[in-house]
Amino acid sequence: MNFLVVVFVTLMVTIADQALGESINVIDRGNVILDTFQCRDVSRSKLINRICYDGNRDYLIIGIRGSYNQYCEVDSDTVAELISSESMWQYYNEHIKADDDHDCRNGGVPE
Repeated sequence: MNFLVVVFVTLMVTIADQALGESINVIDRGNVILDTFQCRDVSRSKLINRICYDGNRDYLIIGIRGSYNQYCEVDSDTVAELISSESMWQYYNEHIKADDDHDCRNGGVPE
């Protein structure tokens, strides 16, 4: 009987995960479902490996060496400049990470 319960619960969790879509664990936030984000893998940077952006909420998530950081109130022009910059890492450090306006801990974390 216990085996059937475990199988059933495992099946239900798997179905729920598939229904919700991809999710990632973001530093200072926890689990974030990426259904509303446009994500792209990055291969030309040694440090930045993924960029996910929700333009409706100006919410950016950047994958750095497998860990994800969040940035708030980031406009689409900034994301486009990041993607097209000669050095993504340098642009990220100078225009996103260093800008306190983008620090989600200052308030404004999208729901």
